[in-house]
Amino acid sequence: MFIPSETLFDKALKLARSGESFQDVMREALRQKLIEYKNEGVKSVSIMPAPDCCPACKDMNTERVKVEDELKNQRLPCMTCTSPLYRKKSVTGWCRCDYLPH
Repeated sequence: MFIPSETLFDKALKLARSGESFQDVMREALRQKLIEYKNEGVKSVSIMPAPDCCPACKDMNTERVKVEDELKNQRLPCMTCTSPLYRKKSVTGWCRCDYLPH
């Protein structure tokens, strides 16, 4: 069943704010985003690191890849990300990197 990526991001944010596990939901949100791109005719994506990303995200491969390949080997969210959730420093792993469509 298709759930819009924005709805899933909202759910991940709600989970993170309440201290619950959120990365699986965030991963699904980004997978849905890739599917949306594919359905819109986007052929490839690259990773756009957040401006102040953590070292793990900074080291991530940002080369352009086919959307189909990214769906098979999804790199976002970075599962070793150490970025905090906005003002809630006790919640880490809130990867703010995103896909850039090409």
